[in-house]
Amino acid sequence: MKKTILILIILLQVFTITVNAGDTDSYFAYDDNAKLYTAIIESVTNKTVELKVIHKIKGEVSENEILKLPFFEYNSRQDRKPKIGDVCFVAFVERGEFYSIKTTSTEP
Repeated sequence: MKKTILILIILLQVFTITVNAGDTDSYFAYDDNAKLYTAIIESVTNKTVELKVIHKIKGEVSENEILKLPFFEYNSRQDRKPKIGDVCFVAFVERGEFYSIKTTSTEP
């Protein structure tokens, strides 16, 4: 019985994957082509989401610029669908990957 428990503990340690909070958005922060900004949702259709950039954090994007992105859902557990007036943080890479979360403020 002790051998079985010991083997199980060793297997769990070997095959356990560690993911730290912030891994996803940190990944975008280190990409030279990434655009990081806070924005307000201006319009939503089933194909696109139009955003107004409020604060540029990184990348080639201007404050008050209007961006049209492919429709996305927030990377969160609740309230995933974007709505007009939502404030959000967006990390976008030219190859089409992006990460977005709904926030309570546009401050970076």
